[in-house]
Amino acid sequence: MCIRDRLHGVKEQVELAMEWEELWNAVLGDVGLEIDNLSRMIFEMEEKRHKSVMVMEMDNEPTTGLDINELETIVEETPSNIPTNPRLNFAPFMSSGTQTPGTGNQQDESSLLALFARMQPLRASLDFLPMRLSMFQSRAKDIFPSACEELEDRRLRLEQGYKKLETDSEALRRELAEDRWVIVFRNAGKQAHRQTHMHSGKHEHRQTRAHTHVGK
Repeated sequence: MCIRDRLHGVKEQVELAMEWEELWNAVLGDVGLEIDNLSRMIFEMEEKRHKSVMVMEMDNEPTTGLDINELETIVEETPSNIPTNPRLNFAPFMSSGTQTPGTGNQQDESSLLALFARMQPLRASLDFLPMRLSMFQSRAKDIFPSACEELEDRRLRLEQGYKKLETDSEALRRELAEDRWVIVFRNAGKQAHRQTHMHSGKHEHRQTRAHTHVGK
């Protein structure tokens, strides 16, 4: 083998090594970083939810402005059969109007909306990875077989990380939606109790006045 051929081989190896480093650090690394960031975002939202639930349990006062009439509207207008998306099922919680019970926690809605909005391009990036890696592997499998295996192993770990992200985000979506309904029904019950007590007091007052008038 002449020197020119050897230099060409060395150049090819250097180029492949540089491309592998770019794939590992930039392409796969950015995807992994985004998964970590979204996982941390879900954790923080769950922590905030747990604190809110504890406060709600200790607080006897209503935490939203919904009254009984609005509750009836929600129940009447909420579809009984909402189509679900096994990948990104957040429409029932996010939809505006009366499908989402409660109006006092817009921050949770915004955070959840931002979470799912970031998951969509992340899913697209993961779907693009097999084609992107195959371009490198077709040229490097004979020269750097172990490097190709490392890239594929990391891609599979990222897929597993995203699946866990989906599971956790969907669980959080359901928990927040359930919390809303708990608040709504609790406040409706308190309001009904107050109204009943108010009507009872008025009735007793009228009876007292009637007895007083008869006595005179």
